Amino acid sequence: MTAFLARRVGGCGQAFTSLIVSPEFAGKNSLKRHRLVNAALKTEIAQIHAWSAKCQTPEEYDKEMAATGGNDKPPLDGTEDGKVAGVSE
Repeated sequence: MTAFLARRVGGCGQAFTSLIVSPEFAGKNSLKRHRLVNAALKTEIAQIHAWSAKCQTPEEYDKEMAATGGNDKPPLDGTEDGKVAGVSE
């Protein structure tokens, strides 16, 4: 699973947007994908104010990156080299 996470600017500082890419999303609709992510990150999500997730299969991600020239990733503000400090893969 690959995840890009960005902290949104303004407000309380506890608002995040993410792009999560996983083959586990294949054949699942948006609601089922989000439920998988929410279940996996239940403890972390409970500690933040606002959470937004875009969930794609690797094929969907590759197609979107090709169509946008790779310019459709969320901003990586608030991360260390695109990763959230203290989180392991």
